[in-house]
Amino acid sequence: MTIVWDQLIVENILLAGIIVGSIYLEQWGHRRSQIIEERKTKGRIIMYLTDDLQQRLNFIDETHKYNDFNRYVGHNYPCGQTCTPSL
Repeated sequence: MTIVWDQLIVENILLAGIIVGSIYLEQWGHRRSQIIEERKTKGRIIMYLTDDLQQRLNFIDETHKYNDFNRYVGHNYPCGQTCTPSL
């Protein structure tokens, strides 16, 4: 029984191509899912920051609207200063 070298080489090259291609597709799919997840995370962070800033702006607006500066009186900051309202 003689070995047909040409056929064996072609089959092994095709098998190697299939293996390398499947590894590449798996890595590409994983990298793509990571990119999508990072975009979602960035979007959630931006939404959180905008919501937090909007709440702070609403708090400042309410403070000015109702002239409620008592929240700040006597508040001690880490540097030791106290905030007193200027009348």
